[in-house]
Amino acid sequence: MKFYLCATNCSEYLGDNGRYDANKIPEGAHIEWYKDDRGYHDEMYVELHTIDELLSFAEKVGDEIIVKPASSRCRPKTQMPEIEIYNDYRE
Repeated sequence: MKFYLCATNCSEYLGDNGRYDANKIPEGAHIEWYKDDRGYHDEMYVELHTIDELLSFAEKVGDEIIVKPASSRCRPKTQMPEIEIYNDYRE
């Protein structure tokens, strides 16, 4: 299953240009580009097919993860489940 991947604090995955850096993103994740009326944008995704793969991914990330169903997505562009890497505090 394909998951949209985000982080509470995504700055640790960004390069100097403000885009995701393929050398910094979590192992197993990948970057996809899309274009809209505001220009080009990059997003992280990960493909996981079993609970064991999900747990292995969480161990590789080293932070807690939050799995959200597609129905909870605030961005309707991508109707898919989301994994948030909870690597910082937020209210």
